[in-house]
Amino acid sequence: MSDERPYQTNATVSVRPKPVAPAAAASKPLPPLSEAEHARIKQTIAIVKEKCPELVPMIKELHALGMIDGWRSVTITKVNDDTH
Repeated sequence: MSDERPYQTNATVSVRPKPVAPAAAASKPLPPLSEAEHARIKQTIAIVKEKCPELVPMIKELHALGMIDGWRSVTITKVNDDTH
């Protein structure tokens, strides 16, 4: 459906305000990592660099945009070791 009224020449222009980008510098402090969590993150980084190195720049960009908390937010649910 569209507005069937004709535009008026003396109408004011409606302008939406520009969205404000989230401040990456004002991020919340993260809780400390346990030894198990630190080991999981190291394993995740190794797997990603070996199997999907093209994901590394994307993960860095997501972190820079404040969308993830870094490698601690990256999880691998299934590793497919088949080389078929």
